[in-house]
Amino acid sequence: MNIGIIDSGVLMEYINGKVDIVENLDFSDSMKIETSRFNGTMHGTLVLNTIEKYSLKKNKYYICNIIGNNTGGTAGAVLRSLKYLQSKRELQVIIMSLCIKKQNREINRILHQLKKQGVIIFAAQENMGMSGFPASDYSVIGVGKETYSFDSSFTYYKKALIQVKTNAHPEFVMMGQNNYQMFFGTSKAVPLFATMVMNQLNEEHWNSGEIITFIQNNKRTHAQLRKQYYHVQKKRNKNEEMYWWVWKYINSFRYSRNQEKIAIKQPDYDLPIWSIVSQISDVLELIEYISKKAKIQIEYEKLLFKDFCTIGALVEYIENQKVKMR
Repeated sequence: MNIGIIDSGVLMEYINGKVDIVENLDFSDSMKIETSRFNGTMHGTLVLNTIEKYSLKKNKYYICNIIGNNTGGTAGAVLRSLKYLQSKRELQVIIMSLCIKKQNREINRILHQLKKQGVIIFAAQENMGMSGFPASDYSVIGVGKETYSFDSSFTYYKKALIQVKTNAHPEFVMMGQNNYQMFFGTSKAVPLFATMVMNQLNEEHWNSGEIITFIQNNKRTHAQLRKQYYHVQKKRNKNEEMYWWVWKYINSFRYSRNQEKIAIKQPDYDLPIWSIVSQISDVLELIEYISKKAKIQIEYEKLLFKDFCTIGALVEYIENQKVKMR
């Protein structure tokens, strides 16, 4: 597939394997468009690596950076990027893991033209709701977060717009050799959902009609996903001995960070992982710390949020990995 990514560019040293990047151009407000090439920041690199993580196809990428040295992504930068991508007649997909503060008529116009050309556009809704531009444009598939989706399941809302909600939970994305970074929110949900759709539809069926049919046929309801989530939680194997073993090393990890130990009287399997770390980046280091103590190998590429969202989930995952290694 020929994919345009409007984001923060990419850092080539963090791209995994041989990825075909046709262009990596800067359209930000702080640099000259005609002469500069920009290496990008982590956000755009995470978007591309998320696509590559799940894609079953060979892709070609047209990278548009809209983040300058002293500026965030502006409407003008997005517009320049869209005009450039419009000139690429072979383009099939545009991915924008971003929101602009206000609607822009010029962007509306070019989005409608791109749709007529057969380009499918995915954009992020705001993390706190169903709004956000350009996701709210009727030429765009808006992607938001679904609380109870822990894989690629999605819910679908259509009010003249194509709006879906899917898994926006944190996951680990490989960033170069043996390096992982946590990616989450609608920024992650957009490339995840877009790649899932691209995997399901052959290129000869790559049009808005086929995609809407696919979405309608595969959607789930919020109630269905919620029921499935609680069903999984109830079925968890509650090994109290393993729980206390993991809890001991949680406190050991906290102590190594000069944080107070947490005292509990009985196992709380539903305790969220976020309640025991000071910042989100600590989750990766905590899992690495416990896995070394348990002498198990963590498959970060396959590790899903449901495997570490609570202490009970983490205990069960570690126990299962120990069983695999026997």
